[in-house]
Amino acid sequence: MRTERGLHTALRIVGAPLVVVVLLISAQADCVFGQAGADPCEPNAADVDFSGDDWIDFADFAHLARHWQAADFNDLSVFMRFWLQDAAPPIYITWLGHASVRIAQEDIVVYVDPVDIVTSPHDATLILVTHSHSDHFAPASIDSLSGPATQIIAPVGVATGYARRQSIAPGQTIDLPGVRIIGVASYNINKTNHPKASNWVGFIVQLGAKRIYCAGDTDLTPEMKALTDIDVAFLPAGGTYTMTAAEAADATKYFMPRLAIPYHWGRSVGTTADAERFVTLAACNALVMTKGQTISSDDWDKDFTVAAYWKLDEKTGNVAHDSNGSNHATLNGGPTWQPTGGEVGGALELDGVDDYVSTPFVLNPSAGSFSIFAVLAAP
Repeated sequence: MRTERGLHTALRIVGAPLVVVVLLISAQADCVFGQAGADPCEPNAADVDFSGDDWIDFADFAHLARHWQAADFNDLSVFMRFWLQDAAPPIYITWLGHASVRIAQEDIVVYVDPVDIVTSPHDATLILVTHSHSDHFAPASIDSLSGPATQIIAPVGVATGYARRQSIAPGQTIDLPGVRIIGVASYNINKTNHPKASNWVGFIVQLGAKRIYCAGDTDLTPEMKALTDIDVAFLPAGGTYTMTAAEAADATKYFMPRLAIPYHWGRSVGTTADAERFVTLAACNALVMTKGQTISSDDWDKDFTVAAYWKLDEKTGNVAHDSNGSNHATLNGGPTWQPTGGEVGGALELDGVDDYVSTPFVLNPSAGSFSIFAVLAAP
């Protein structure tokens, strides 16, 4: 069970009834419940199974809630948000290219601005359209994704003619079974392509406690700066009609999403270089997704600035595993594992003659600068 710094602060004000929980939660800045010697970010069921029934469920939350109320802290919704966040099924986000995004959790499937869809899954629970431009609103793609119960949500005057359609305005919230949709004003400040008067929107898609923001075609606006509690933000970084990569990166410092992803590039405007520049400049964890790539909510806190990470904590064999991905390395020449050495949990001793470790292609030096870190010591 992971949490965030805001929860740490809330728990610290409770006092004596939660002293043990507070100490465990505060043991490491961004991790909770764990035993000494174990991974501090992995939950230990005994720490949160307050009812002792071998299930971590609402009964355990209710047990803890009584302590909160006894300490005169009655805003239980604060804690409930984080409790439900950890109990919820994973969310899968797929970037479909340009400004098209698929968000899925179990049987809820939400598409935002689907365009150039080449399959016909007819699996959409909701289709959200930010505005009327053809690279965001494509009736043929909507037809390919729609089923009998699919609902369309779009600004007034956009994507009209659908039987199951609702209008949304900036600042408006629409609650549907299992999902909440919030409209966020989306407009240009220093361009004329997307006037504020059109009342076009970006969307916050909220599933349980998790909030995914798809900004639409916009500049950095006061409404964007005021956002809070965003888990994943898709921000346009292609320039010309929207923010540039630098402007989109600057936006992240105002509302600090857990993960920021550049989009609105690779079709008519914006290049891979723009997306990579955004990631370099962002104030938060950031990821350049490839078209069709899917990321699970289990990985939103993963450090995507690391391309590969070899801990060298194996004890046997001729493979050094990449803890950050699939770039596993091969030992050559017979280097020796040193399980009790190293800075992380092991080390590898090279003889200085013919021992070496080979890795698959990870990064292209011609594409830009990168760093390599290693800890070296004399045997």
